[in-house]
Amino acid sequence: MPITISADRNIYHLQDWLPDDVTLHTFEPSDGIPDLTDADALVVRTVSKINRHTLHPVSKTLRFVGTASAGTDHIDIDYLERQDIHFASAGGCNARAVAEYIGTSLILWGEHTGLDIHEHTVGIVGVGHVGSALAALFDEMHIEYVSYDPPREIREQSFTSATLDDVLNCDILTFHVPLTVSGQYATRHWLNADKLAGHTYDLVINASRGGVIDEDDLMKAMNQDRVGSSIIDVWENEPAFSSRMSRMALLATPHIAGYSVQAKDNATRMMMEALAKTFELPYDKHDLSGKQESQSITFSEDKTLGSLLTSINPILKYDEELRSIAALPDAERADAFRKLRTDRPFREEYRMFSVDGDVCKRHPELRALGFRCLR
Repeated sequence: MPITISADRNIYHLQDWLPDDVTLHTFEPSDGIPDLTDADALVVRTVSKINRHTLHPVSKTLRFVGTASAGTDHIDIDYLERQDIHFASAGGCNARAVAEYIGTSLILWGEHTGLDIHEHTVGIVGVGHVGSALAALFDEMHIEYVSYDPPREIREQSFTSATLDDVLNCDILTFHVPLTVSGQYATRHWLNADKLAGHTYDLVINASRGGVIDEDDLMKAMNQDRVGSSIIDVWENEPAFSSRMSRMALLATPHIAGYSVQAKDNATRMMMEALAKTFELPYDKHDLSGKQESQSITFSEDKTLGSLLTSINPILKYDEELRSIAALPDAERADAFRKLRTDRPFREEYRMFSVDGDVCKRHPELRALGFRCLR
């Protein structure tokens, strides 16, 4: 039976992944949720809030809502269940991309500060898809870490979380949790003045959700030299991010840690597979991501590892552009933030690149990051 999808126009290569017997209508998310009178399915990104205010009244034809993202805090899942609407997300779609962002950031931080990451212990707060991918990367890079995730310990008998004291006593904290506001393990303002008191950190990274860190408390700790540096990809009040926080951060990027070609393909594929299953549509689980050959890159011996990485990873360009809009008034700054997230091409993950074997010998981290080492 043919079905009709209404989808955010920015969902990556959606047309390439559509099942048969599907009619696609796209919309501009800044204009709000469109008229869904004839829609069987709605597919959004994190910029669209789905709840009883934005999705009311509910179309009688609507049976499926999906988000082409790993995070789901923009979706009122309970509300959809009460309306008998099936929900799907793309959990894990960008895990490798975010892990690479963290690994790259740590290398840049080490080069900037002169500190050796291998002499530090990293506390991974949240060990779901992304945190697990990051732990695997740290194993490859021989970086010491502890994994903190009490809710996962409750869910999975095979997983043991570090204690709160264990993670707070690390040298570096990196966050990979959903934003939750209630319950025993609520994450909103998880890192706040209370947890920062009595501890010092060389680096704090947030690439999970804005609001997991109390930015005011973090900035106060930085001014008091209790936090040496911060790397911020997600922001409180996003997209109207804090100009002051962006100026204080070592790296400030516009919520793009998971923005890779491979992650976006994963998200779209996962959405369309879930939709095909819901509507019992025939679906060929083809894989577009493997069709591209690796790109060979050259690198002069006098360059640092960070220089090699940022020659193909636009993290510093994003940082530069975010700082260039930081002084704008709130509304203009928010619009410019959204534009930064949608107008730049997605990066390729490191497995799509190959380098000379001699370069790999000089920089063994390259193999750990996924580069193909020739010869």
